[in-house]
Amino acid sequence: MDASVLRLRATLGAVWIFLNMAVLNLYQLWIMAFKPFGRRYARQLMGTLCFQDWIDFTAFYSPSATMVVTGDAMPKDTSVPVIFIANHQVDADWWYILQLIQAHGGTPNVKIAMKDSLAKVPVFGWGMFMFETLFLRRDLAHDKPHVQQYMESFVEDAFPVWLMLFPEGTTIHTEYVVKSQKFAAAQGRPKLERVLLPRAAGLQLLLDAYANTDMKPEIYDLTIAYPGYSGEVPTYEMGYSRHIDTEVPSMQHVLARTHPKSVHLHITKHGFNDANANVESFLDKQWLRKEALLNEFIAHQEFASAAPSRRQVTPETNVWGTLRLWAGAAISLVLLPVALPCLLLCSTVAHVQNKTRTKSTKSA
Repeated sequence: MDASVLRLRATLGAVWIFLNMAVLNLYQLWIMAFKPFGRRYARQLMGTLCFQDWIDFTAFYSPSATMVVTGDAMPKDTSVPVIFIANHQVDADWWYILQLIQAHGGTPNVKIAMKDSLAKVPVFGWGMFMFETLFLRRDLAHDKPHVQQYMESFVEDAFPVWLMLFPEGTTIHTEYVVKSQKFAAAQGRPKLERVLLPRAAGLQLLLDAYANTDMKPEIYDLTIAYPGYSGEVPTYEMGYSRHIDTEVPSMQHVLARTHPKSVHLHITKHGFNDANANVESFLDKQWLRKEALLNEFIAHQEFASAAPSRRQVTPETNVWGTLRLWAGAAISLVLLPVALPCLLLCSTVAHVQNKTRTKSTKSA
């Protein structure tokens, strides 16, 4: 497809997402107003209604790809917390993983880790903030207390959050591969070509949050690959585009409705203790396995060694989610004069409660 046509179609898709996200913000505000009085239930409503609607109106514009899944089964018990870890080839990875989770009924529990800069994007950033997205700066001094406080709220509520994390910290580029390999050599860690060396700090912080609780998360390691992938690693200047592996989609392709018809995901399930014993060693082992799987995919255009477990999952596209969103937003708009004072009052109460909790923690 011509680059100018791709940009035009992607722009139209972005406008569709923006308009629906603006409507969704109204819907979210109403639910946020009740959060201090029942945080767990507000979270369930936000996930069941708003987050599901967000997936629906995005998928309605950009039809879903068929998921070719191998390996272990996806989680079915939504009362158990889950941490999803995955390789990060391109900026669209999270969307396909999210659709896989949706197809298995986990949408109300999902939270995503994203770059802090995305929180500043008007409308989209506001919506992600109200979805309780975990925004990270990739600066441990800043992120550590932030993640600890973030996870503490879910543990306090006994809320079985399903968190999506990319331990590589960024998408793969040739410059990052060189830096990653140099760091790995200095630390005596594996040299990787198809993926970046995973960072252990983020996963360690998530696991630490559950260390003294009876509620232990399961860890699902996802290896994602796209049709036509031959191992090409773009330069930083190329962004998310490829010269050879042109079928590997970016979010621009998703918005332009030109993404691939299928996406391949290999799943490996691990218990809490498997990862928590030595997080760095655990991740190194999994990323070496990913390297082997991606080499296998290059040779066969599938995860051939796991072929006996292959099954297809096609996420549903639900127009009713979009209609429900607009109906809910219309009601929210009518009730806005009531919602805004409530939201202001509740925010003040929540701020006072948070300061009180912080003081009591320091004194203890």
